[in-house]
Amino acid sequence: MLVAFRDQRFINAIHWRIWFSQILLLVLLTPAFTFWSQAIFALLLLAKLDHIYFNRPVWSLGRSNLLAALIMAVLLVMSKQLGIIHLMFHFLLLASILRLLSIRTEDLTDYRQLLWVNYFLVACCFIVHQNLAISLCILALLMLQLQIQYLIFTGKIVPTPWKKIMLVGVIFFPIFTGLFVFFPRLPPLWQLPGAKTAQTGLADDMSPGSIEKLVTSDQLAFRVTFESLRPKQQDLYWRAKIYSNFDGSTWRSEPQSRSRTTYSVKPDWRYTVITEPHQQRILYSLGQPAIVQGTVHLTAQHLVRSYQVVSQRLSYSLNGTNQPLPDNNFNSSYLQLPAGNAKARELAAQIRQLNQPKLIVDALAAHFRDKGYSYTLSPTALNGDEIDQFLFETKAGFCSHYAGAAVFVLRAAGVPARVVGGYLGGKWQDEQNYLQVRQRDAHAWVEYFADGYWHRFDPTAVVAPDRLENGLDEVLADAELSLLQQTWVRNTDLAQFIIAKLDDLDFYWSKWVIAFNDQQQNSIMKELKESWQQLSLMKIGRIIIVTVMLGFGVMLIRWWLNREKVAEPIKLFRRLEQLEAKTPTESYQGFLNRISVLYPSTAALCQQLSASYADWIFAEDQASAKQSWRLMRQLVTRIKKQKLSR
Repeated sequence: MLVAFRDQRFINAIHWRIWFSQILLLVLLTPAFTFWSQAIFALLLLAKLDHIYFNRPVWSLGRSNLLAALIMAVLLVMSKQLGIIHLMFHFLLLASILRLLSIRTEDLTDYRQLLWVNYFLVACCFIVHQNLAISLCILALLMLQLQIQYLIFTGKIVPTPWKKIMLVGVIFFPIFTGLFVFFPRLPPLWQLPGAKTAQTGLADDMSPGSIEKLVTSDQLAFRVTFESLRPKQQDLYWRAKIYSNFDGSTWRSEPQSRSRTTYSVKPDWRYTVITEPHQQRILYSLGQPAIVQGTVHLTAQHLVRSYQVVSQRLSYSLNGTNQPLPDNNFNSSYLQLPAGNAKARELAAQIRQLNQPKLIVDALAAHFRDKGYSYTLSPTALNGDEIDQFLFETKAGFCSHYAGAAVFVLRAAGVPARVVGGYLGGKWQDEQNYLQVRQRDAHAWVEYFADGYWHRFDPTAVVAPDRLENGLDEVLADAELSLLQQTWVRNTDLAQFIIAKLDDLDFYWSKWVIAFNDQQQNSIMKELKESWQQLSLMKIGRIIIVTVMLGFGVMLIRWWLNREKVAEPIKLFRRLEQLEAKTPTESYQGFLNRISVLYPSTAALCQQLSASYADWIFAEDQASAKQSWRLMRQLVTRIKKQKLSR
């Protein structure tokens, strides 16, 4: 039964561990907290540090409750900013910290309540994080919580039974793995509609400079595996958003409607995307997509959307083709233009005389190629008639400059057009055979309408063709390239190698654990069923024999690990003790003297054994050890004969 704690050193040891676990919880739940809420929790943890280090008295319950009421009132005022789920995280951590500040050592119920709240917070960490590295940190935190509970149960500082823990882990790991693989996949029990987390990735508005800011981030956007031949580099245009409404400075994304039309086109690729959480509904696809699997849907503009905000890693499978995109609901909004930019309109009037959309696009591409335009991450700021300034004055810009200016000129020339935002290319991981796309691969290009289809046109590829073939690093100057180096650690070859291997492990974690779904489960079940049907009776017998032998081997290993470890001198006298009982207070020499009295014919043998045993134990003579075993066998044999003759 649990008893109240009396040892102050033991109490401090427990409090140190709980305090450290709360520090880890605060760090792991950082994405759910604001700067001010983190500061409040940090101050409370510092107050507890003062209690432990200087052995000050704990807070009264009244003081803790008053402080809890004040902080909760502040959090409720901030609830719209925090969101429901993140507000719950705040309340749980606040309850945990304040309970530790006012915990009573004579009442173990306080410790149990505190530990269960912390267990729930550990589970909440998996809602915020899904990558492998942080999952291992969360697992380490869980082990710390279990150790705290074990120490509280024992009531004293004792060594942790690591051997038993490892044995239990070995036994239960295959059970947990089997449950994970074969237990029916359930839909998420909750989503995070109330989690107010900052969006990442492409914004709803695009203006000159917006994508330039995004590409300075090395943050992972998504990863892709292809089941068939992978696309060529020039086909890796990942569509995510369409910007069609222009006010003279900013392009705004158009509302998306669900598609009710399906197109039966032979796919060029079949691929699976694992996207990182970005707090939006947008997803990524190549060309004209068709959904194969996933909780996603298509829009009328052939974009892929999630039913819910992507707050966790999401996996979905698509078929894709590189053919132009059909549009049966075309409208004149793709010709809308605001007033201004007279020079750009004059250029449009000149190329409009070509009459055919394809020829007009070719003429615009020739203009970009021949008029001295350059590609830069740090273009000159624009104001006023921004399109005219870019086309005829600065002539230096990023993809958003070229895409926006091209759409303006095409619309002015009578060709319906729109800006498409997404990602271009990515980095192939050849050993693991997947594509890694980061925020720095963000890109904008053009789609123009002709003959009932939307066709892709990338003016950036005309100005800087290396951007398409070799990536962003190949087209930037050294001064601009330094802006893409987010951390100094990536500048060393060893660090890049380690980070790459960690990324690969995280990919497999995402693919086989985070993104494990009904389709993969059904595929495994189907393969197992087919394999079982192909087994013969002899093969089944072999499997049973191997299983029994493995079970026997496990039992033998357990017996060997748990066998009683007996000292050699004790083993020496065990056979003799089976013939004559030895009293607990009797020494082995005294025991031999009593045997010599009970069996006079063994007196000389007992005397020799006593001397040999003394040399073995006190002089550590190994030769005497062997002689003692030989003399003991003779003594036992002689006593047995005398007993039988009586």
